[in-house]
Amino acid sequence: MSNPYQFPVVLRGYDPVKVDEFLAAVEANHAGGGEPLPPPQLDIVLRGYDRTQVDDVFQRHGGVATPPRKPGLLSRLFKS
Repeated sequence: MSNPYQFPVVLRGYDPVKVDEFLAAVEANHAGGGEPLPPPQLDIVLRGYDRTQVDDVFQRHGGVATPPRKPGLLSRLFKS
């Protein structure tokens, strides 16, 4: 299944592969009439999908809550 959403790519955003996989799983789950899926753990990466737009789609897509933000490599390298 392909992702019907066209998210802009930003400097620091959600991992596109993980977002696309989750949206495909949600689509398959809805087609099969399954229970709602738990929110995914998404890494924040360089050149990822815009977080605000992904969060908006996740909130509208079957009531999925905003995914918790898991720090990526950049956040671990530059701890304050």
